[in-house]
Amino acid sequence: MSMKRKIAILTTLWFSVLLIIVDIAVYNLFIQTATDNERDSLQTKTEVFIGNKSITDLLNESPSYFQTHLPNYDMVRLLDGHGEILKQIGNDKDLLKIEPQSVETVKSEVLKDNGKQFLMLRIPVDSSNKIVGTVEIVERLDALEENRTILISILMLVTIGAIFLSVLSSRYLSKMLIKPISTMSQTMEAVERSLQFSKLPDLPNSSDELGVMSATFNRMMQRLEDSFHRHRQFISDASHELKTPITIIESYARMLIRWGMNNPSTREEAIEAIYGEAVRMKELAHQLLDLASLDDHQQLKLEQVDLKQLCKMTVGSISGIYSREIRVFIPQDLSVVVDLMKMKQILHILLDNALKYSSEPIEIIAEKDEEDGGVVIRVKDKGIGIPDHELEQVFERFYRIDEARNRKTGGIGLGLSIAKRIVQLHNGTIHINSEENVGTEVIVYLPPTTIPGKE
Repeated sequence: MSMKRKIAILTTLWFSVLLIIVDIAVYNLFIQTATDNERDSLQTKTEVFIGNKSITDLLNESPSYFQTHLPNYDMVRLLDGHGEILKQIGNDKDLLKIEPQSVETVKSEVLKDNGKQFLMLRIPVDSSNKIVGTVEIVERLDALEENRTILISILMLVTIGAIFLSVLSSRYLSKMLIKPISTMSQTMEAVERSLQFSKLPDLPNSSDELGVMSATFNRMMQRLEDSFHRHRQFISDASHELKTPITIIESYARMLIRWGMNNPSTREEAIEAIYGEAVRMKELAHQLLDLASLDDHQQLKLEQVDLKQLCKMTVGSISGIYSREIRVFIPQDLSVVVDLMKMKQILHILLDNALKYSSEPIEIIAEKDEEDGGVVIRVKDKGIGIPDHELEQVFERFYRIDEARNRKTGGIGLGLSIAKRIVQLHNGTIHINSEENVGTEVIVYLPPTTIPGKE
């Protein structure tokens, strides 16, 4: 069964049940009110009928007196103080069989006989503050019966009409509710068949749940499309990057096979080239794996880190390789909540780039942001710089400003992409200020963060 039909059926059933409950409540309220009105009316007429008369006076009254004051009665009985019948007027044998009952307060009850309803009223007669008798009177509830029949007919017609309108409205409502979902389903099927990403049209009222769902679906499709294009570009770029070293290795291997066996200089050149390209491929593979793990939203292992100590440890490991001066300007008590290994990776990438393209000392400067308490880290060099029109592109994967220059220094074009992704995982930002032949400054901002589970 389709969801549209389920909504229509459930809506109609729910509305019908509520309507029936309301009908029952209205019916009972009407019967109760009408019965109370009949009882009050009969009690008033009976009290007028009794007036200040005693039981003896009432016994001596003629039938015409009864007919004048109680025109619609079906039975009248006069009882003494002990409940014995003194006088009884009426022709209905079933009503005459009702047991007489002496009362001290006014009492009433509804009786049923042969499908008809009667109201029985018992009113005490007192004399000198003493109950000396009881008047019992029974009156047919013809008006109530007629009104009840009319009420039932009206309620049935209204209920049937309301259920019919409910069926129509529920079908329209279900169609209106399901339409965006159906459109979404059709769009998904179209995407599955054609592998072309499509979005839902904007709904008129985009603030309700369906509008939110449609917007969420469109955002999801946009992310999938972006991810698809990124992965396709990633595969294309990776293939391109791998093709060059593989071609070089193949060429030198062929040269080694043909001429290098008996030529020491050719053999040495080929081996060095093959080794160099193998190392380059190994570095590329490691960086590709880093990018893949970062794209999978890898969970960060956050901890409180002394930033100055971290930078000194990183500088110590790099200085030995490059034999270059790296200056650290960081306050002693500056700490930051980060993933330690990934923060080391960022510093390695930024320092490696600075050292490759600069011969002057490198500076690492860190300070606390005065506005929100975050941390700003700057890595500055006085190297060749980056052209202004290429600053926004340096974070793209496999992007290199100068192909020949990067080939010479061993650059692959993935370092800054990895650094940017790690900073984004920390909810931070990274950007570059640079001027050609003057120097470059990479600025990393890390917002204030707490370790989960700790205040």
